[in-house]
Amino acid sequence: MQKQLEEQNIRFREEIGERMQIEETLKAILDTSPVGIAKAENRIFKWGNANIHRMLGYEPDELLGQDLKIIYPGTDEYQRVGKELYAQIEKTGKGSIETLWMRKDGTVFDCYVRSCALDLSDPAKGQIVVATDITDRKDLEKELKAAKKAAESASRIKSIFLANMSHEFRTPLHIISGYAQILQQTREYSPIIREYADIIFQSGNHLLTLINDILDISKIATNELKLTPCEMDFTHFLKQLEEISRIQAKEKSLEFRYEPDPDLPLIIEADEKRLRQVLLSLLGNALRFTDNGVIIFRVTSCKSEVTADSRPAACICFEITDTGQGMTQEQIEKIFLPFEQLRDAENWHEGTGSGLTVTTHLISLMGGKTEVESEPGRGSTFRFNIAVPAIRRTISNHISDTEDSTHKVKLTKTEFEVPPPKELEKLYQLAILGFMDSIREYADHIGRTDTRYAPFAAELKKLAGNFEDEKLLAFIEEIRDA
Repeated sequence: MQKQLEEQNIRFREEIGERMQIEETLKAILDTSPVGIAKAENRIFKWGNANIHRMLGYEPDELLGQDLKIIYPGTDEYQRVGKELYAQIEKTGKGSIETLWMRKDGTVFDCYVRSCALDLSDPAKGQIVVATDITDRKDLEKELKAAKKAAESASRIKSIFLANMSHEFRTPLHIISGYAQILQQTREYSPIIREYADIIFQSGNHLLTLINDILDISKIATNELKLTPCEMDFTHFLKQLEEISRIQAKEKSLEFRYEPDPDLPLIIEADEKRLRQVLLSLLGNALRFTDNGVIIFRVTSCKSEVTADSRPAACICFEITDTGQGMTQEQIEKIFLPFEQLRDAENWHEGTGSGLTVTTHLISLMGGKTEVESEPGRGSTFRFNIAVPAIRRTISNHISDTEDSTHKVKLTKTEFEVPPPKELEKLYQLAILGFMDSIREYADHIGRTDTRYAPFAAELKKLAGNFEDEKLLAFIEEIRDA
């Protein structure tokens, strides 16, 4: 019996030794943990590892038995954490929260607290709390937020600067282009002078295009590029694009084919300026990168749709095909990036490389997507579909005047007697092409021909004389649509 008791005591001592060794091991692990770990019962501090004491600046025995309120900077924060953390623990047995803790010396720091209940039936009996000092992370977030705010502010300032400077550049450029046109059309000057004037005019227009591209890129970067849809004569709009592109194709001895669908709507609602910009960009690229062959401009009506406000809409597909140099798949992926373009010694073309970036963004704003098919040496096809409200009108309703009639048009502030529609179309085409000098000559002509047109002619001369091309185009568009 005595022997059995001694053996049992030996086993007990061994088990106690093993348990003490395990406890020492666990204590060493907890004390070397990079996070603070503590046990609390009913929000009373019962035990903590070395790191939580270092984190809070207390000696190990100073926190024992203390209410956790002592480590919070105020009663409101203490109650908030208790309410939110206990609500989580009651649902899942664990919870986490970001809060503020206060050290013994009164300094406050950001802390991330995780807690789990030892007894799910009564979480208040005891929880294990794991705390991490997140001051560095919070400081970094504040720095990033301040840097982002500064960058956004700088971006806004840049956009305002670019917008203002673009207008400052445009005015002298329009004047240069206007005087270049005068030199081109003045017969007293020699052919070589007119040739120089033509170079000035073309270079001025090219620089103006670059400025507009850079301005649009800045608007894209700040999400300021918006659409302003309105009713537009779609048939006439496409005809103008055809005429402009056909002239440019003829200059390069290229064939140009315009293939419109007979079922296209007469009137649609879209941003005419931006849609023109998109199509002229794609047609311009096709003409620029094609030296031999044909350019095909195809417009088809895909299917009928309904807009969000239940209006009838037409799905229109635009497709531009060329027989130019073509592209590899790698080149296709790059051309839509800002300031990227095809650059090789044989086929390099001047420009910023921003045109397609702006074009694809505008197509996206219109609800479409740009598709490209291309093969080196065989040409390219650019295609996109957009759904636009289609306003169904008959031809008789669309044309309210005969070609030979004159009519009065009342705008917002002034009533004008204007020439017949056929003459207005010629004037509109001159405005599209930016021929300010020709518009002034036209205004002089109609003012002398019929005094009824004098106010209208005076307004034309004023806008054209100041080279306010955008205002002039808007004025003529308003006259046409009235």
